Amino acid sequence: MFDKSFTDIKEKCQKKNKSRKKQIIINDDKKLNDKKLNDKILDNKKLDDKKLDDKKLDDKKLDDKKLDDKKLEEDIKENKNQDNNREENNNQDDNKEENKINSIKKVIQYLNENLNTIDLENLSNMTSTLNNKLKGDGAGLSSGFLIDLLICEFFSKKLSEYKECHEKECDMKICSISFSQKKITGKSVIALDWSKNPDTSKKKETFQVHILLINLVSGKWWKNNPKNREENENINYTEDIDAGLYFIDKDFCKKNIKLSSNNKTNTLIEQTEVYKMLLYSKNSNLFIKLPKPTKTLDYSLINGFSNLQI
Repeated sequence: MFDKSFTDIKEKCQKKNKSRKKQIIINDDKKLNDKKLNDKILDNKKLDDKKLDDKKLDDKKLDDKKLDDKKLEEDIKENKNQDNNREENNNQDDNKEENKINSIKKVIQYLNENLNTIDLENLSNMTSTLNNKLKGDGAGLSSGFLIDLLICEFFSKKLSEYKECHEKECDMKICSISFSQKKITGKSVIALDWSKNPDTSKKKETFQVHILLINLVSGKWWKNNPKNREENENINYTEDIDAGLYFIDKDFCKKNIKLSSNNKTNTLIEQTEVYKMLLYSKNSNLFIKLPKPTKTLDYSLINGFSNLQI
């Protein structure tokens, strides 16, 4: 009896233990499954978060690209506007330059219409006579002064649109256009004014008006190019320079003509620079040729040109 009871109890214990083990296994499996599920949920969340982050990144890249494209488009538009403005300004500058040259050409046209061949021949004879009359050291300024007076008087008799005007660099106005008058006899130096100011004095503006440069002697200035020419300078210094009236635009001078100095002036224009001015005038058709002198006139300070009728 006792053995049977013991056996029953044992069996019950075994069943209970078996049931407990099974439950433990079930619980472990459930835990494992729960863990797997949680891990999967976590992985899915991470994946979703990554997708979301990737989407945000893609959206940001897209926004940045749109922004960059927009900025690039704006920059292109701005650069195009700047180019258009620059081109417009250049065209305006070109138009201004062309207008100034055209104004000088109108003066030349006016002179050609009002000074005939005989007038130009008389002018050539008178200037040549004065130039030959006054020679020697220091005679250049004297002959230049007399020739300036001669041309002023000659133009005032022949040209209704001529006006004597001595203001700053200006010597005359023709058709209301201001000119500074200079005289040379072939290869020469000139100055805007023959006055020497201290280096500490206030520098004044130069080339304020156009220049009328009167050359009385035809010929070559150099057989070969001068030794002191600038490197890479594309100028032929061996061309013939005719006697005549050369008109030079003031803005050309400001941009291209260098001033020097000596013991007499701070506005010296060296021979090579004078040549550039003449060549510019010649190549721009801003030039009236003077005929060769046909005779030497009788001249005295008292009687003037006694054997000439103007």
